[in-house]
Amino acid sequence: MPTAFVHEAVSAVSPVPVFKVPHAVDFAVDPRWSRESFGIPANRFVVLVMYDFDSYRFRKNPEAAIAAFKRAARGRSDMTLVIKTINASKYGDDYAALKADVAELESVVFLDEVFSRDQIYGLEANCDCMLSLHRAEGFGFGPAEMMYLGKPVIATGWSGNMEFMTPENSFPVAYELKPLARPLGAYAAGLDWAEPDVEHAAACLRRVVEDQALARDIGRRARQTMLTRFSPEAIGKQYLERLAWISMQL
Repeated sequence: MPTAFVHEAVSAVSPVPVFKVPHAVDFAVDPRWSRESFGIPANRFVVLVMYDFDSYRFRKNPEAAIAAFKRAARGRSDMTLVIKTINASKYGDDYAALKADVAELESVVFLDEVFSRDQIYGLEANCDCMLSLHRAEGFGFGPAEMMYLGKPVIATGWSGNMEFMTPENSFPVAYELKPLARPLGAYAAGLDWAEPDVEHAAACLRRVVEDQALARDIGRRARQTMLTRFSPEAIGKQYLERLAWISMQL
């Protein structure tokens, strides 16, 4: 299991022992990718929201991220919101509602197509910040990858992403746990999910936009966390230790 959050959920019902080993995060960005490659305006502060419609819109909670962006961008003309999705064609009403939600914004870029990993890394490298106000997350590759790139991440301060996010290296958003009102796919009603504080998220985003020194410092700490704790070497060591322990039991 990649995080303590997932480990706790799975070990509670698993008939066999469950162990936690996080994902490694390590990649290079092809310099050929630019903002122009993705239709993103130059000379603006770019905020990335990214999710898969198949992963449940309610869980990913883009409405909260959009609401936070609107609050932070109020009175400004230097911010762009990039919404990267996949599988929108299967959820026509949801996609239409998403577009209607941002109709009033001055600068929004929609990208709904399957990107290669190389394209994803290029897109992340050309954005300034990630905003993820999810209600539950198993690991959070988007936030982890942005932190690896030294970008400030503003995300709900609960669930799998807290494996690598701290108040020192990112902006964990305040939340309130609320039970899921009705079943959602594989998720049963009654499970606790987070309801992020939109006002807090907006305040964090304003700080990042207005204080570039702070943004750089948080980004530097974020990258250091990923390089030291989530490198292939660090994670590989955990695998080796676990395999050595298993071999001793045989």
